[in-house]
Amino acid sequence: HTLNVVINKPAKALEVLNNLAATFRSLMYLSTGAVTLSQDAPEDPGRLVTLSNVIEGEGEPVYEDGIGLDDLYSAFLVAWNDPDDGHKLAIEVVEDQDVRRLIGWKTKSVTAWGETRRGGAARHGRWLVEDQRQGERVVYRAGVDHSDLSPGRIVSIADQGFAGKRVGGRVVSWSAPTLTLDAPVTLDGSATYEAMVMMPDGTVETLPVASAAGTHAALTLTGTFSQTPIPGSVWSVQSDV
Repeated sequence: HTLNVVINKPAKALEVLNNLAATFRSLMYLSTGAVTLSQDAPEDPGRLVTLSNVIEGEGEPVYEDGIGLDDLYSAFLVAWNDPDDGHKLAIEVVEDQDVRRLIGWKTKSVTAWGETRRGGAARHGRWLVEDQRQGERVVYRAGVDHSDLSPGRIVSIADQGFAGKRVGGRVVSWSAPTLTLDAPVTLDGSATYEAMVMMPDGTVETLPVASAAGTHAALTLTGTFSQTPIPGSVWSVQSDV
C-alpha cells in the first residue's frame, strides 16, 4: 500500500485517522487508551467457536444474510488522483459482473484516499467487490475465553448444527499422539481431517488427524503441539470436503 496525500486544511482528527487506516484496509479503534489498528489481511484464527463455548441458553450461532439485493452494487466508481493529469480526480470503474446479471446496472461512488496509481484504485474496487460477496454473517455470544479478542480478529466456527454432526468440544487430555475428547466424533473415510486446539497462551494450533474412519472418543494426531493443551481447552475438527 502506498499513500500519496497532502493534508493542507484543518480536519477532524478522527476523520483523518480513519482515512489513513482505510488506505491499507484497516479498522481503527480505541483500546487501553491508545489508537489501535486491525488490518483486513490473512491470519490464523484467534479463537475456536463451538457449542461448548457459546453462552449456555443462547443456543447455536445464528447465521444471517448480511447483504440484501438492495445493498448490492454492480459497479464501483473509484475516484483517485492521476499524477499524469495534474493529480486531478480520475474514475476507475470496477464491475461485479455476477451482480450486474442479477440486478442490472447500479453503481456506487467511492474515493481511494491518497491513491495516485490506477492499479491501486482497481485493487480497491476489487476489494469492495469481494467484500460485498461475503454476504453471510454469524452472531453468537461467548464467555470469558473471548474477553481478550480485539475487533477484526479471525475466529474458526465449528457449528454442529451447520455441519450436521459434532465437530467440536472440550479437550479431556493430551498425551502425544492421542487427544482425548469430551464426546465422540465421527470421521468419514472420504475426507482428510485436521484437529485444531486452543493452546494455553491463547493461540490455535493445528495437527493432521491420523485416525481411521469411524467414531472416536480419542483422536490420534500426526506430530505434536508446541505446548501442552490443558483439560477443558476448546477443540474442533475440519475436513477438506
